[in-house]
Amino acid sequence: RDYVEAAKWFRLAAEQGNVDAQINLGVMYEKGQGAPQDYAEATKWYRPAAEEGDAIAQYNLGLKYYKGKGVPKAYAEAVKWYRRAAEQGHADAQNNLGVMYAKGEGVLRDDVQAYKWLSLSASRLPPGDGRNRTVKNQNIVRKPMPPAQLAEAQKLARGWKPKKLLFQRERIERLQRTLAHLGYNPGPVDGILGSRTRKAIQAFQRDKGLSVDGEATEELLSDVEAAQSVRALIDQAKKQSD
Repeated sequence: RDYVEAAKWFRLAAEQGNVDAQINLGVMYEKGQGAPQDYAEATKWYRPAAEEGDAIAQYNLGLKYYKGKGVPKAYAEAVKWYRRAAEQGHADAQNNLGVMYAKGEGVLRDDVQAYKWLSLSASRLPPGDGRNRTVKNQNIVRKPMPPAQLAEAQKLARGWKPKKLLFQRERIERLQRTLAHLGYNPGPVDGILGSRTRKAIQAFQRDKGLSVDGEATEELLSDVEAAQSVRALIDQAKKQSD
């Protein structure tokens, strides 16, 4: 294997915004393959992929914040990125998020949320050491929980569904176009989930009383298009009454 050559081509693609290349380049810097080991450089390349919604990059970035490698240790940031990966179904991120809820690291201690995430992780991991670790964590959290709390956590786990993020350029353009029609400012309709689009999403979420996370999901697109349909009906009614 020629890691140096691989790193060269991954960098070229990563600089063009290719998410897979950004993750691979980050891993190579983290492991010191084809380049000197550099956690800060690894984090630099994980970040744009994580911001584009890639669960693996989000998990890797959360791990860096948790361990303080390449960035200052920051539990709240670790929770943020673990949560984004966990909500997409990343089993290791679900385990780590559950542990942080159990310990109250970067988030208020919450045994119900801890058990929920650990339960979800255990259900998704294949048999082996990773799953055994998660089940052990799950049993530790479960032991002191009153029956009502345990029932609530189990109910949350049963009702959980992974977030379906928008990755296709056409669907992101559709979201941007509809947000603009509603009076929000997502920036250019270019299919790129940049900071202006995220701010427009957050503004819409605040106005509608939704959880404000700036994530472009299929559910959000449905909510935005429903709001546009309501707006169109109102506009039509106004024209008819004039």
